Amino acid sequence: AEAADDRESEGGSSPSSPSRPPAGRSRRRWPLLLCGTLNFNGRSGPHDGSSSAEYRAVREELRSSLGEVRDLLYDTQGSHPVTYADTRIAAAGEVPAERVLTNAEVYESDTLRRQCLDYMFFFPQQAWPPEGLGVDDAGGGALSTAPA
Repeated sequence: AEAADDRESEGGSSPSSPSRPPAGRSRRRWPLLLCGTLNFNGRSGPHDGSSSAEYRAVREELRSSLGEVRDLLYDTQGSHPVTYADTRIAAAGEVPAERVLTNAEVYESDTLRRQCLDYMFFFPQQAWPPEGLGVDDAGGGALSTAPA
């Protein structure tokens, strides 16, 4: 039954159906965790873990499309952690922290080394049902426009 409810809330019914959220509103009902390598650098520079312009633009797009968003790695670290081409300081200067997964030539470039490409974005549960829609108790959880 929950799967059917999810299909309805995701637009599985006709365009005139009251189960569709108003235009411009998110259709997401459940919390969402988006994790992975998203291939944009969240860091402003190799030694600056503050948010890059590209990161801010992507986060704003996620927020406007899916609602409130939290970057779990940033929230726990206080900056964007290096997840690709990390380096460490040694007696010989700055040296690669690992040499197996990253092409050696990457370490020669200030723009390619010490990047944050991996993310854990959390989107909390949204209020359900969307404003203006009530839950029809007799219909097994189907949405109606009748006052709740």
